[in-house]
Amino acid sequence: MTVVYRIRDEAVWNDGEPVDVDDAIYTWYSLSGNEEHCTDCNPASTNLYQDIESIEGSDNGKTITVTYRAGYRNPEWYALGLISFPAHVAEAQGFAWQNDPEAMAASSEYFMETVPEWSNGPYLVETWLADERQELVPNPSWYGEVQPTLDRLIKIVMPDQSAWVPAVENNEIHGGAPASFTPDGYERMDRVQGVQVAVGSAGAVWEHVDVNLEAIPDVELRKAIFTAIDIADARQRIFGTLEPPFRTNHIFSQNSPYHEDHLTPTGYGTGSVDAAREILQNAGYTGYDTGNLVDPEGNEVPDLRFAFLQGNENRATFTELAISYLSEIGITVVPTPIPADQLGTVLANADYDLVIFGWSGSPLFAGSANQFYHSESLSNFGHLNDPVVDELVEQVQNQTDIAESAALANQAVSLVLEHAYVLPLWDSLNFMFVKDEYVNIRDNHNTSLRSLYNSEEWGLLASAAQ
Repeated sequence: MTVVYRIRDEAVWNDGEPVDVDDAIYTWYSLSGNEEHCTDCNPASTNLYQDIESIEGSDNGKTITVTYRAGYRNPEWYALGLISFPAHVAEAQGFAWQNDPEAMAASSEYFMETVPEWSNGPYLVETWLADERQELVPNPSWYGEVQPTLDRLIKIVMPDQSAWVPAVENNEIHGGAPASFTPDGYERMDRVQGVQVAVGSAGAVWEHVDVNLEAIPDVELRKAIFTAIDIADARQRIFGTLEPPFRTNHIFSQNSPYHEDHLTPTGYGTGSVDAAREILQNAGYTGYDTGNLVDPEGNEVPDLRFAFLQGNENRATFTELAISYLSEIGITVVPTPIPADQLGTVLANADYDLVIFGWSGSPLFAGSANQFYHSESLSNFGHLNDPVVDELVEQVQNQTDIAESAALANQAVSLVLEHAYVLPLWDSLNFMFVKDEYVNIRDNHNTSLRSLYNSEEWGLLASAAQ
């Protein structure tokens, strides 16, 4: 499989250096997962990049030919992110990234830790205080057809929901697209005059409960836990009448043409205490009806650490509800909040027994099953290890027909549920608000960029700009 890209002649970084084949090779090296390219680089996903055989340039580096390994196919080949960081900046910093995998790793660290002065997009970063504030100004070298009309775009972190409404009313902020929200926060914003609000979901982002399989190795115990959790009750208590769509498939939301309901036949998420106790009884457990669960060998089942992102009220509420649900089968749950800057570390180290978090994605799916569930994937946090699943998820992305990929993905979902590894909950609802003098600002439920996906198109309403 070979793909040829033509980079526009006018495509340059903000310092005037051309976007070219070196930038594509740099991206490949950083995301391939190949130690010969980059030592100890651990990308979240190596999909597409790990199977590239070569990247070659012609026409002064503006024509880029990507050749994949023999026999490799992928129905979503068009999704390769060709360019990430400017290779010439890495070289200017003294990193000989093309010939030294350790230098490549060092350059990757440099880009991660350095406030960017580089851009090949519509805006430049002027100031950036991590987890606080970012100020963007138009990039004068931006070659896109649509040029920014805002003189400055300021993004701030405001985790206190109670502060959103007064900040809008006092003109301290003009809009927002928070990572999470409560129904009360939505209703209060909806009452503010001159503000447009919207709530929706396309299923690209979804919530789920994962198990650390090394901490809870008995599949029957895991099945009982999943059965005792009451998803419908939790949704109602957390969201009230907003009702995000239930997630009954790990890969496909209900609005996907490839969706199959694999969850309902399992009985997971029903909150059926009787069914959960029956699973435990048949597996030789005792004490499930007295509040002190004992395993078949006579050992007390230890308290389970249920981790959630600190500051996310919805996940905190779910964890509190899980205390009640699992107490009905003799299990004690210990809520374990994760500081925001530690979520990735906790997941990567599987420092939990149970955890609730969300996957943010896109309508693309061919690489998702491999990323989530392959035994060698760095995103398979709870350590599922099933050779049959590995084979299936590899084949999902090794097709030319997208329908065949979907059929294989559904087979993998069914097997993952047999392991009681991941309990899907619901599609995450996105909430955004913006003052009505601004135009072209909308939420995009199919990307983790959310409303920022088209920031170069944002502007003031003509009457407001006069």
